[in-house]
Amino acid sequence: MNENDIRIGMLVNYHSMIGGPVTKEECVVESEPWQLGCGEWVVSINGVRGGVSLDALTKYKGKMTKKVQIDIELDEDGFAILELFVEGKLLGSESIGGEPEDNSYYRDYNWIGTLMKQLAIELGADVKMNVTDKIEN
Repeated sequence: MNENDIRIGMLVNYHSMIGGPVTKEECVVESEPWQLGCGEWVVSINGVRGGVSLDALTKYKGKMTKKVQIDIELDEDGFAILELFVEGKLLGSESIGGEPEDNSYYRDYNWIGTLMKQLAIELGADVKMNVTDKIEN
């Protein structure tokens, strides 16, 4: 791989011996590539200490095996709490809606959950999206 192919968060295979068999599959790139004084390009990946030569990496061709869950809970005023989980771990929780008074999930923010779902699917994740509407009819 070369430095222009690398993106933070992408999945790669690690070969402890350059040109050898895959030592570790589905590693996550954790840094932008940097060049050593000798000209070698390296990057940080999860599970391996220090900089790893780009020559020791190949693009991961399988599907992401992580499970992503998006929970959106709406209240009677159209405000929402959005929670994002990966493998059951809460990555973040944010409220959406609010000032100005006429902002609501349905009018202004419903694209957020849909876009998050599309992104996770594009990355190959198994996605579950729950929208809970607390408006009682």
